[in-house]
Amino acid sequence: MSRPLAKSLLFTGALIALFLFVVEAASQAMFRVRHGQSPRAFAAGHLYRYEHRYRTDHPYLPYIARKGAYDILRFNSLGDRGPEPESPKRRIRLVCYGGSTTFDAAHSDEETWPGMLQAMLGTGRHEVINAAQNGATSADTLVNFALLHADLRPDFLLVLDGINDLESSYQTGFRSDYSHRRRKIPDFPFPFLDSLPRWLDRSALWVQFRFSLTGDQRDLHELYTIHGEFDFERGPFGLEAFRRNLLSLDAMAAAHGAKLVLGTPPFYRAKADKLQWALEAPGIPFGAPWQKGIDAENRVIRELARTRKNVRLAEVAGSFIPSERTMTDFCHLNADGNRKVAEAFYAALKRAGI
Repeated sequence: MSRPLAKSLLFTGALIALFLFVVEAASQAMFRVRHGQSPRAFAAGHLYRYEHRYRTDHPYLPYIARKGAYDILRFNSLGDRGPEPESPKRRIRLVCYGGSTTFDAAHSDEETWPGMLQAMLGTGRHEVINAAQNGATSADTLVNFALLHADLRPDFLLVLDGINDLESSYQTGFRSDYSHRRRKIPDFPFPFLDSLPRWLDRSALWVQFRFSLTGDQRDLHELYTIHGEFDFERGPFGLEAFRRNLLSLDAMAAAHGAKLVLGTPPFYRAKADKLQWALEAPGIPFGAPWQKGIDAENRVIRELARTRKNVRLAEVAGSFIPSERTMTDFCHLNADGNRKVAEAFYAALKRAGI
C-alpha cells in the first residue's frame, strides 16, 4: 500500500471516528433529556426480557419466578417469595395468593402483608408463604394452587383477588377462561441480542437502535395481555366467572384439608380518578365503574363467606378508609396499608380458631 493511500485511509478513518464521537455525544445528551437516565440504565430496565430477570415461562401460568435473589426479592423453587417451605411440614401452613398488592415488589418480604402476618402469628407454630404473582387473577390462583401448592398440604389459603379480575371483566368479548385478555408470552424478537456484550448498552445510539427493533421488554404484563375495548356501561361481565373460580378454589381447598380465607380488596376512588391516562382521556370514567365492580366482587366474596362452610371472611375493604396514609394508588398499599390487610387476615384467622 502506497504511503499517500495509507494517509488517506487513516485520515478518512479519523474523520469517521470523530463523526461517530460527535453523534454519540449528542445522542447521549438527547437520550438523557428524553428518558431522564443513562442508556445503560434504560437498557437494564427496558430491553431485557422479563422484569428484573427473575421471570420465566410456565406451561399453565403466564409466568413463574425463577429461584434466586434479585435485589429485595428472593424466590424459592416454587416461584414464591421467601425461603423454601419447611420439609417435613411441622407448623400450621398458610399460603397467601393475590396479585401485585400481595406480591408487592416495592417492599421486602417482611414488609408485605404476608410478611407482617407472619410476624403477628410468630414463627414458632406458623409458616406463611407468599405465593402471589403480579397481575394474577382468581383463575391464576386456581391453577397455582392445583398444580404448585396443593402438595404442600396447607392448612389455610388466604386470597386477596379481584382487581386483576376486574380488568378482564370490563373488556368486551369476555370469555370465562380469560383468553380474551391473556395470550402466550411472545417469543423474544432477535434473541441473539441478549447474547451480545452488555458494554454496548453504554452507547445511546446502540440502545436506541435496539429499542426500535424489540420495543419495551420490561413490562411482562404487557407481553401477555391482549388489549381491547372496555365497556364500562354494561360491564362488568365476569362476575359469575369470578364467583365460579372462588367456588372451585373452595372445593379444592376442602378436598386437600385446607380452609379458605377470602379478603375483600380495598379501592381508593380518589386516586383512581386522578390516573394520568384517565385524565388524558376524559371520556373514560375510570373511578366510578371500577368502584362499582369492586363493590360487586366484594358482595360475591361476602356471600361466599356467609354461605360456604369452609370459607372465612377477612374484611379488608371494610376495616379502613383508603387514604394517602395507607395506599400509594387506587389499589396498591404502603407499609401502613399492608399492616391493615395483615390485621384483617389475622382477625379472620383468630375467629377460625387458629
